[in-house]
Amino acid sequence: MDHGFTMNDQIVTMKADLKTSLMIPKLVYTKYCDIVDKLVEKLSRTENVNIQKKELRNGNMVVNLHSDIVETIIKVKADILMAIKGKVMDIDSHENINKLFTWDGKRLVKTVIDKTDTTVVSDERILSLSVHGKEENQMRAIKMLEEYLQELKTSKSKTLALKGEDKPPGVMKEIMLRYEYDLSKLVQESGVGCIELNHRLHLITLIGQTEAIEKACSLIETMITLVIQKRKECKLQPTQTRDCMVCFCPIEEGELYRLEACGHPYCKDCVELQFKTDIKNHTIPLTCSGGGCNELWTWKDISKLSVSTGIPINLLVKKATNSFVLQNKKAYKYCPTADCPLIYRVTEKEKLFSCPECEVRICTACQNQFHDGLTCKMVESMKKDDGGLKLWMKQNAGRAKYCPKCSTPIEKIDGCNHMTCRGCNADICWVCLQYFNSSQDCYGHMQRAHQSFV
Repeated sequence: MDHGFTMNDQIVTMKADLKTSLMIPKLVYTKYCDIVDKLVEKLSRTENVNIQKKELRNGNMVVNLHSDIVETIIKVKADILMAIKGKVMDIDSHENINKLFTWDGKRLVKTVIDKTDTTVVSDERILSLSVHGKEENQMRAIKMLEEYLQELKTSKSKTLALKGEDKPPGVMKEIMLRYEYDLSKLVQESGVGCIELNHRLHLITLIGQTEAIEKACSLIETMITLVIQKRKECKLQPTQTRDCMVCFCPIEEGELYRLEACGHPYCKDCVELQFKTDIKNHTIPLTCSGGGCNELWTWKDISKLSVSTGIPINLLVKKATNSFVLQNKKAYKYCPTADCPLIYRVTEKEKLFSCPECEVRICTACQNQFHDGLTCKMVESMKKDDGGLKLWMKQNAGRAKYCPKCSTPIEKIDGCNHMTCRGCNADICWVCLQYFNSSQDCYGHMQRAHQSFV
Protein backbone atom coordinates (compact mmCIF):
# COMPACT_ATOMS: atom_id res chain seq x y z
CA MET A 1 0.00 0.00 0.00
CA ASP A 2 1.65 3.23 -1.14
CA HIS A 3 -0.48 6.35 -1.69
CA GLY A 4 0.43 9.98 -2.31
CA PHE A 5 -1.66 13.11 -1.81
CA THR A 6 -1.13 16.85 -1.54
CA MET A 7 -1.05 18.81 1.71
CA ASN A 8 -0.23 22.55 1.64
CA ASP A 9 0.96 22.13 -1.95
CA GLN A 10 3.39 19.44 -0.83
CA ILE A 11 3.18 15.83 -2.03
CA VAL A 12 2.82 13.52 0.95
CA THR A 13 3.43 9.80 0.59
CA MET A 14 2.13 7.22 3.07
CA LYS A 15 3.29 3.67 3.38
CA ALA A 16 1.79 1.05 5.69
CA ASP A 17 3.99 -0.13 8.54
CA LEU A 18 2.50 -3.41 9.69
CA LYS A 19 3.92 -5.34 12.59
CA THR A 20 3.01 -8.36 14.61
CA SER A 21 4.76 -10.84 16.87
CA LEU A 22 4.52 -14.38 18.11
CA MET A 23 5.88 -15.95 21.26
CA ILE A 24 7.50 -19.39 21.32
CA PRO A 25 7.79 -21.03 24.77
CA LYS A 26 11.32 -22.01 25.76
CA LEU A 27 10.67 -25.76 25.86
CA VAL A 28 9.00 -25.63 22.45
CA TYR A 29 11.76 -23.53 20.89
CA THR A 30 14.43 -26.01 21.97
CA LYS A 31 12.70 -28.64 19.80
CA TYR A 32 12.36 -26.40 16.75
CA CYS A 33 15.27 -23.93 17.02
CA ASP A 34 17.08 -25.25 13.93
CA ILE A 35 13.86 -25.35 11.88
CA VAL A 36 12.83 -21.86 13.02
CA ASP A 37 16.27 -20.37 12.39
CA LYS A 38 16.43 -21.81 8.85
CA LEU A 39 12.86 -20.73 8.14
CA VAL A 40 13.51 -17.19 9.39
CA GLU A 41 16.65 -16.97 7.25
CA LYS A 42 14.75 -18.20 4.18
CA LEU A 43 11.74 -15.93 4.69
CA SER A 44 13.98 -12.92 5.29
CA ARG A 45 15.58 -13.56 1.88
CA THR A 46 12.49 -14.41 -0.14
CA GLU A 47 9.76 -12.27 1.41
CA ASN A 48 9.42 -8.51 1.86
CA VAL A 49 9.53 -8.75 5.64
CA ASN A 50 11.87 -7.83 8.48
CA ILE A 51 12.13 -10.58 11.11
CA GLN A 52 13.77 -10.05 14.51
CA LYS A 53 14.09 -12.62 17.30
CA LYS A 54 14.29 -11.65 20.96
CA GLU A 55 14.93 -14.01 23.88
CA LEU A 56 13.09 -13.05 27.06
CA ARG A 57 14.45 -13.38 30.59
CA ASN A 58 12.42 -16.55 31.14
CA GLY A 59 13.95 -18.16 28.05
CA ASN A 60 10.89 -17.76 25.83
CA MET A 61 11.51 -16.49 22.30
CA VAL A 62 9.58 -13.60 20.72
CA VAL A 63 9.63 -13.25 16.93
CA ASN A 64 8.77 -9.74 15.69
CA LEU A 65 7.61 -9.25 12.09
CA HIS A 66 7.54 -5.95 10.15
CA SER A 67 6.26 -5.44 6.61
CA ASP A 68 4.25 -3.02 4.49
CA ILE A 69 2.33 -5.79 2.72
CA VAL A 70 -0.65 -7.33 4.50
CA GLU A 71 -0.54 -10.62 2.60
CA THR A 72 3.16 -11.06 3.31
CA ILE A 73 2.99 -10.55 7.05
CA ILE A 74 0.03 -12.93 7.37
CA LYS A 75 1.73 -15.61 5.25
CA VAL A 76 5.08 -15.34 7.06
CA LYS A 77 3.45 -15.54 10.46
CA ALA A 78 1.37 -18.54 9.35
CA ASP A 79 4.52 -20.30 8.04
CA ILE A 80 6.32 -19.89 11.38
CA LEU A 81 3.27 -20.95 13.40
CA MET A 82 2.86 -24.03 11.21
CA ALA A 83 6.49 -25.00 11.84
CA ILE A 84 6.07 -24.97 15.64
CA LYS A 85 2.45 -26.04 15.94
CA GLY A 86 3.01 -29.60 17.06
CA LYS A 87 0.13 -31.99 17.74
CA VAL A 88 -2.66 -30.77 20.02
CA MET A 89 -4.96 -32.78 22.28
CA ASP A 90 -7.79 -30.95 24.02
CA ILE A 91 -11.20 -31.45 25.60
CA ASP A 92 -12.94 -31.11 22.22
CA SER A 93 -11.02 -33.96 20.59
CA HIS A 94 -10.58 -36.14 23.70
CA GLU A 95 -13.48 -35.93 26.13
CA ASN A 96 -11.63 -37.71 28.95
CA ILE A 97 -8.38 -35.75 28.60
CA ASN A 98 -8.76 -34.63 32.24
CA LYS A 99 -7.38 -38.08 33.15
CA LEU A 100 -3.98 -36.91 31.87
CA PHE A 101 -3.95 -34.22 34.57
CA THR A 102 -4.35 -36.68 37.47
CA TRP A 103 -1.37 -37.97 39.44
CA ASP A 104 -1.21 -41.15 37.36
CA GLY A 105 -1.82 -39.26 34.12
CA LYS A 106 1.05 -36.86 34.81
CA ARG A 107 3.31 -39.81 35.53
CA LEU A 108 2.37 -41.30 32.15
CA VAL A 109 3.04 -38.00 30.37
CA LYS A 110 6.54 -37.93 31.89
CA THR A 111 7.12 -41.50 30.68
CA VAL A 112 5.94 -40.54 27.18
CA ILE A 113 8.33 -37.57 27.11
CA ASP A 114 11.27 -39.77 28.11
CA LYS A 115 10.45 -42.54 25.62
CA THR A 116 9.68 -40.35 22.59
CA ASP A 117 12.16 -37.48 22.99
CA THR A 118 9.35 -34.93 22.79
CA THR A 119 8.25 -31.90 24.75
CA VAL A 120 4.68 -32.02 26.05
CA VAL A 121 3.26 -28.66 27.08
CA SER A 122 0.38 -29.16 29.52
CA ASP A 123 -2.13 -26.36 30.02
CA GLU A 124 -4.30 -27.33 32.97
CA ARG A 125 -6.18 -24.04 32.70
CA ILE A 126 -7.98 -25.21 29.55
CA LEU A 127 -7.25 -28.97 29.71
CA SER A 128 -5.00 -29.01 26.67
CA LEU A 129 -1.75 -30.74 25.71
CA SER A 130 0.55 -29.96 22.80
CA VAL A 131 3.28 -32.40 21.71
CA HIS A 132 6.45 -31.04 20.09
CA GLY A 133 9.45 -32.64 18.44
CA LYS A 134 10.19 -34.60 15.28
CA GLU A 135 7.08 -35.65 13.36
CA GLU A 136 7.55 -39.37 13.97
CA ASN A 137 8.21 -38.76 17.68
CA GLN A 138 5.08 -36.61 17.94
CA MET A 139 3.00 -39.40 16.44
CA ARG A 140 4.49 -41.99 18.81
CA ALA A 141 3.73 -39.74 21.78
CA ILE A 142 0.16 -39.04 20.64
CA LYS A 143 -0.38 -42.76 20.09
CA MET A 144 0.79 -43.61 23.62
CA LEU A 145 -1.40 -40.91 25.18
CA GLU A 146 -4.45 -41.90 23.13
CA GLU A 147 -3.97 -45.59 23.97
CA TYR A 148 -3.90 -44.69 27.67
CA LEU A 149 -7.12 -42.67 27.40
CA GLN A 150 -8.78 -45.38 25.32
CA GLU A 151 -7.76 -48.02 27.86
CA LEU A 152 -9.36 -45.97 30.64
CA LYS A 153 -12.49 -45.45 28.55
CA THR A 154 -12.90 -49.16 27.86
CA SER A 155 -11.70 -50.33 31.27
CA LYS A 156 -14.02 -51.71 33.89
CA SER A 157 -15.09 -49.50 36.77
CA LYS A 158 -16.48 -50.14 40.21
CA THR A 159 -17.91 -47.68 42.73
CA LEU A 160 -17.79 -48.42 46.45
CA ALA A 161 -19.63 -46.62 49.23
CA LEU A 162 -17.36 -45.78 52.16
CA LYS A 163 -20.22 -45.10 54.54
CA GLY A 164 -23.43 -46.91 55.40
CA GLU A 165 -24.91 -49.34 57.90
CA ASP A 166 -22.22 -51.95 57.21
CA LYS A 167 -19.37 -49.42 57.35
CA PRO A 168 -17.93 -47.87 60.52
CA PRO A 169 -17.52 -44.09 60.68
CA GLY A 170 -14.13 -42.82 59.53
CA VAL A 171 -13.37 -45.22 56.66
CA MET A 172 -12.75 -42.50 54.07
CA LYS A 173 -10.59 -40.55 56.50
CA GLU A 174 -8.37 -43.57 57.25
CA ILE A 175 -8.02 -44.41 53.56
CA MET A 176 -6.94 -40.85 52.72
CA LEU A 177 -4.49 -40.78 55.63
CA ARG A 178 -3.03 -44.14 54.59
CA TYR A 179 -2.89 -43.61 50.82
CA GLU A 180 -2.48 -39.78 50.60
CA TYR A 181 -5.28 -37.32 49.95
CA ASP A 182 -5.09 -37.90 46.17
CA LEU A 183 -4.96 -41.71 46.71
CA SER A 184 -1.77 -41.89 44.62
CA LYS A 185 -0.35 -44.65 46.82
CA LEU A 186 -3.50 -46.74 46.33
CA VAL A 187 -3.07 -46.38 42.56
CA GLN A 188 0.54 -47.55 42.87
CA GLU A 189 -0.15 -50.51 45.14
CA SER A 190 -3.21 -51.80 43.27
CA GLY A 191 -2.24 -51.02 39.68
CA VAL A 192 -5.59 -49.48 38.75
CA GLY A 193 -5.57 -46.88 36.00
CA CYS A 194 -7.43 -44.18 37.87
CA ILE A 195 -9.28 -43.53 41.13
CA GLU A 196 -11.99 -40.91 41.61
CA LEU A 197 -13.10 -39.93 45.11
CA ASN A 198 -16.25 -38.01 45.97
CA HIS A 199 -15.36 -37.00 49.50
CA ARG A 200 -18.71 -35.30 50.11
CA LEU A 201 -20.75 -38.42 49.27
CA HIS A 202 -18.07 -40.86 50.50
CA LEU A 203 -17.94 -42.71 47.15
CA ILE A 204 -14.79 -44.13 45.58
CA THR A 205 -14.68 -45.20 41.91
CA LEU A 206 -11.97 -47.58 40.71
CA ILE A 207 -11.11 -47.69 36.99
CA GLY A 208 -8.83 -50.28 35.44
CA GLN A 209 -8.41 -53.97 34.71
CA THR A 210 -10.41 -56.53 36.69
CA GLU A 211 -7.42 -57.86 38.66
CA ALA A 212 -6.30 -54.37 39.65
CA ILE A 213 -9.81 -53.39 40.76
CA GLU A 214 -10.09 -56.55 42.84
CA LYS A 215 -6.75 -55.79 44.49
CA ALA A 216 -7.85 -52.22 45.26
CA CYS A 217 -11.12 -53.53 46.73
CA SER A 218 -9.13 -55.95 48.89
CA LEU A 219 -6.93 -53.11 50.17
CA ILE A 220 -10.01 -51.03 50.96
CA GLU A 221 -11.66 -53.95 52.78
CA THR A 222 -8.48 -54.33 54.82
CA MET A 223 -8.73 -50.68 55.81
CA ILE A 224 -12.38 -51.14 56.83
CA THR A 225 -11.38 -54.09 59.03
CA LEU A 226 -8.62 -52.00 60.62
CA VAL A 227 -11.07 -49.16 61.35
CA ILE A 228 -13.49 -51.60 63.00
CA GLN A 229 -10.67 -53.07 65.07
CA LYS A 230 -9.40 -49.63 66.08
CA ARG A 231 -12.85 -48.57 67.26
CA LYS A 232 -13.10 -51.70 69.41
CA GLU A 233 -9.69 -51.17 70.99
CA CYS A 234 -9.83 -47.41 71.52
CA LYS A 235 -12.29 -45.65 73.74
CA LEU A 236 -12.55 -42.12 72.41
CA GLN A 237 -13.10 -39.18 74.70
CA PRO A 238 -15.24 -36.87 72.56
CA THR A 239 -15.73 -33.22 73.27
CA GLN A 240 -19.20 -31.89 73.87
CA THR A 241 -19.81 -31.39 70.17
CA ARG A 242 -21.48 -33.23 67.36
CA ASP A 243 -19.62 -35.73 65.24
CA CYS A 244 -17.22 -34.56 62.53
CA MET A 245 -18.99 -33.29 59.40
CA VAL A 246 -16.78 -35.46 57.17
CA CYS A 247 -15.98 -38.75 58.89
CA PHE A 248 -18.97 -38.78 61.30
CA CYS A 249 -16.71 -39.92 64.13
CA PRO A 250 -16.77 -38.34 67.61
CA ILE A 251 -14.03 -35.72 67.66
CA GLU A 252 -11.13 -36.53 69.97
CA GLU A 253 -10.01 -34.07 72.62
CA GLY A 254 -7.72 -31.44 71.10
CA GLU A 255 -8.68 -32.35 67.52
CA LEU A 256 -11.70 -30.05 67.16
CA TYR A 257 -11.79 -27.47 64.37
CA ARG A 258 -14.83 -25.23 63.82
CA LEU A 259 -15.40 -23.26 60.64
CA GLU A 260 -15.61 -19.53 61.30
CA ALA A 261 -18.79 -18.80 59.34
CA CYS A 262 -21.13 -21.62 60.38
CA GLY A 263 -19.41 -23.18 63.40
CA HIS A 264 -19.73 -26.75 62.13
CA PRO A 265 -17.21 -29.10 63.79
CA TYR A 266 -14.49 -31.07 62.00
CA CYS A 267 -11.58 -33.26 62.97
CA LYS A 268 -8.37 -31.39 62.17
CA ASP A 269 -7.33 -34.25 59.87
CA CYS A 270 -10.65 -34.15 58.00
CA VAL A 271 -10.76 -30.40 57.44
CA GLU A 272 -7.17 -30.49 56.15
CA LEU A 273 -7.97 -33.40 53.82
CA GLN A 274 -11.02 -31.55 52.50
CA PHE A 275 -8.91 -28.44 51.90
CA LYS A 276 -6.31 -30.42 49.92
CA THR A 277 -8.88 -32.40 47.94
CA ASP A 278 -11.06 -29.41 47.02
CA ILE A 279 -8.05 -27.50 45.72
CA LYS A 280 -6.78 -30.52 43.77
CA ASN A 281 -10.22 -31.08 42.20
CA HIS A 282 -10.87 -27.36 41.51
CA THR A 283 -13.88 -27.46 43.86
CA ILE A 284 -14.03 -23.69 44.22
CA PRO A 285 -15.36 -21.87 46.20
CA LEU A 286 -14.61 -23.81 49.38
CA THR A 287 -17.78 -24.60 51.32
CA CYS A 288 -18.81 -26.48 54.45
CA SER A 289 -19.47 -30.21 53.99
CA GLY A 290 -22.24 -30.24 56.57
CA GLY A 291 -25.46 -31.63 55.17
CA GLY A 292 -27.27 -28.80 53.41
CA CYS A 293 -24.97 -26.11 54.82
CA ASN A 294 -22.65 -25.06 51.96
CA GLU A 295 -21.56 -21.96 53.90
CA LEU A 296 -18.51 -20.34 52.32
CA TRP A 297 -15.20 -20.64 54.13
CA THR A 298 -13.80 -17.40 55.51
CA TRP A 299 -10.36 -16.04 54.72
CA LYS A 300 -9.34 -16.87 58.30
CA ASP A 301 -10.08 -20.57 57.69
CA ILE A 302 -8.18 -20.52 54.40
CA SER A 303 -5.15 -18.80 55.94
CA LYS A 304 -4.98 -21.25 58.86
CA LEU A 305 -5.29 -24.33 56.66
CA SER A 306 -2.81 -22.99 54.12
CA VAL A 307 -0.22 -22.94 56.92
CA SER A 308 -1.14 -26.31 58.45
CA THR A 309 -1.26 -28.17 55.10
CA GLY A 310 1.68 -26.42 53.47
CA ILE A 311 -0.43 -25.48 50.45
CA PRO A 312 0.52 -21.92 49.41
CA ILE A 313 -2.15 -19.26 49.01
CA ASN A 314 -0.82 -18.65 45.49
CA LEU A 315 -1.97 -22.13 44.45
CA LEU A 316 -5.47 -21.45 45.78
CA VAL A 317 -5.55 -18.14 43.90
CA LYS A 318 -4.50 -19.95 40.72
CA LYS A 319 -7.24 -22.59 41.12
CA ALA A 320 -9.84 -19.94 41.94
CA THR A 321 -8.84 -17.96 38.85
CA ASN A 322 -9.13 -21.10 36.70
CA SER A 323 -12.61 -21.73 38.07
CA PHE A 324 -13.66 -18.11 37.49
CA VAL A 325 -12.47 -18.08 33.86
CA LEU A 326 -14.13 -21.44 33.10
CA GLN A 327 -17.42 -20.12 34.47
CA ASN A 328 -17.12 -16.89 32.46
CA LYS A 329 -15.67 -18.13 29.16
CA LYS A 330 -17.33 -15.47 27.02
CA ALA A 331 -16.21 -12.54 29.15
CA TYR A 332 -12.64 -13.49 30.12
CA LYS A 333 -9.78 -15.36 28.45
CA TYR A 334 -6.35 -16.52 29.51
CA CYS A 335 -3.24 -15.23 27.81
CA PRO A 336 -2.61 -17.97 25.19
CA THR A 337 0.91 -18.69 26.46
CA ALA A 338 0.78 -22.01 28.31
CA ASP A 339 0.77 -21.57 32.10
CA CYS A 340 0.76 -17.77 31.88
CA PRO A 341 -1.42 -16.59 34.82
CA LEU A 342 -2.66 -13.38 33.17
CA ILE A 343 -6.27 -13.00 32.01
CA TYR A 344 -7.91 -10.29 29.94
CA ARG A 345 -11.46 -9.07 29.39
CA VAL A 346 -13.02 -9.83 26.00
CA THR A 347 -14.13 -6.73 24.07
CA GLU A 348 -16.42 -6.15 21.09
CA LYS A 349 -13.99 -3.82 19.31
CA GLU A 350 -10.32 -4.38 18.52
CA LYS A 351 -8.14 -3.62 21.52
CA LEU A 352 -4.54 -4.50 22.33
CA PHE A 353 -3.73 -6.58 25.40
CA SER A 354 0.03 -6.62 25.90
CA CYS A 355 0.82 -9.31 28.46
CA PRO A 356 3.33 -7.98 31.02
CA GLU A 357 4.30 -11.54 31.95
CA CYS A 358 5.30 -13.02 28.57
CA GLU A 359 5.08 -9.98 26.24
CA VAL A 360 2.62 -11.61 23.84
CA ARG A 361 0.26 -9.13 22.13
CA ILE A 362 -3.39 -10.20 21.85
CA CYS A 363 -6.46 -8.71 20.20
CA THR A 364 -9.15 -8.85 22.89
CA ALA A 365 -11.94 -8.97 20.29
CA CYS A 366 -10.92 -11.96 18.15
CA GLN A 367 -8.41 -13.56 20.59
CA ASN A 368 -5.72 -13.78 17.90
CA GLN A 369 -2.29 -12.21 18.15
CA PHE A 370 -2.71 -8.48 17.66
CA HIS A 371 -2.97 -7.28 14.06
CA ASP A 372 -1.64 -3.71 13.94
CA GLY A 373 -3.35 -1.55 11.33
CA LEU A 374 -5.94 -4.21 10.50
CA THR A 375 -9.43 -4.83 11.79
CA CYS A 376 -10.57 -8.29 12.86
CA LYS A 377 -12.81 -8.40 9.78
CA MET A 378 -9.89 -7.57 7.51
CA VAL A 379 -7.81 -10.40 8.96
CA GLU A 380 -10.71 -12.83 8.70
CA SER A 381 -11.31 -11.71 5.12
CA MET A 382 -7.67 -12.34 4.29
CA LYS A 383 -7.97 -15.84 5.70
CA LYS A 384 -11.03 -16.53 3.57
CA ASP A 385 -9.43 -15.17 0.40
CA ASP A 386 -7.74 -18.34 -0.78
CA GLY A 387 -6.60 -17.09 -4.19
CA GLY A 388 -3.07 -16.78 -2.89
CA LEU A 389 -3.43 -20.11 -1.12
CA LYS A 390 -4.38 -21.92 -4.34
CA LEU A 391 -1.35 -20.49 -6.10
CA TRP A 392 0.90 -21.43 -3.19
CA MET A 393 -0.54 -24.97 -3.12
CA LYS A 394 0.18 -25.30 -6.84
CA GLN A 395 3.73 -24.00 -6.46
CA ASN A 396 4.38 -26.43 -3.57
CA ALA A 397 2.58 -29.48 -4.92
CA GLY A 398 5.22 -31.84 -3.55
CA ARG A 399 4.73 -30.86 0.09
CA ALA A 400 1.21 -29.39 0.05
CA LYS A 401 -1.99 -31.35 -0.53
CA TYR A 402 -5.68 -31.12 0.30
CA CYS A 403 -7.23 -33.45 2.86
CA PRO A 404 -9.03 -36.22 0.91
CA LYS A 405 -11.88 -36.15 3.43
CA CYS A 406 -12.64 -32.44 4.09
CA SER A 407 -10.33 -30.58 1.62
CA THR A 408 -8.41 -28.71 4.32
CA PRO A 409 -4.95 -27.65 2.99
CA ILE A 410 -2.09 -29.62 4.59
CA GLU A 411 1.64 -28.95 4.39
CA LYS A 412 4.18 -31.70 5.10
CA ILE A 413 7.52 -30.27 6.24
CA ASP A 414 9.34 -33.46 7.23
CA GLY A 415 8.89 -36.74 9.10
CA CYS A 416 6.87 -39.85 8.34
CA ASN A 417 4.03 -40.19 5.83
CA HIS A 418 1.28 -40.33 8.44
CA MET A 419 -0.51 -36.98 8.58
CA THR A 420 -3.42 -35.80 10.74
CA CYS A 421 -5.87 -33.29 9.28
CA ARG A 422 -6.58 -30.40 11.64
CA GLY A 423 -9.92 -29.84 9.93
CA CYS A 424 -11.55 -33.24 10.47
CA ASN A 425 -8.88 -35.22 12.45
CA ALA A 426 -8.64 -37.85 9.71
CA ASP A 427 -5.48 -39.96 9.74
CA ILE A 428 -4.02 -39.74 6.21
CA CYS A 429 -1.43 -41.68 4.22
CA TRP A 430 0.57 -38.94 2.48
CA VAL A 431 1.66 -41.27 -0.33
CA CYS A 432 -1.75 -42.32 -1.69
CA LEU A 433 -4.09 -39.98 0.29
CA GLN A 434 -6.19 -42.76 1.77
CA TYR A 435 -7.65 -41.75 5.13
CA PHE A 436 -8.50 -43.74 8.24
CA ASN A 437 -10.29 -43.39 11.57
CA SER A 438 -7.20 -44.01 13.71
CA SER A 439 -3.44 -43.62 13.54
CA GLN A 440 -3.06 -47.36 14.15
CA ASP A 441 -5.09 -48.20 11.02
CA CYS A 442 -3.08 -45.68 9.00
CA TYR A 443 0.27 -47.11 10.10
CA GLY A 444 -0.99 -50.61 9.35
CA HIS A 445 -1.94 -49.52 5.82
CA MET A 446 1.44 -47.88 5.20
CA GLN A 447 3.25 -51.02 6.32
CA ARG A 448 1.13 -53.26 4.06
CA ALA A 449 0.83 -51.02 1.00
CA HIS A 450 4.12 -49.12 1.01
CA GLN A 451 6.37 -51.22 3.29
CA SER A 452 7.55 -48.01 4.95
CA PHE A 453 6.43 -45.12 7.16
CA VAL A 454 8.69 -42.54 5.45
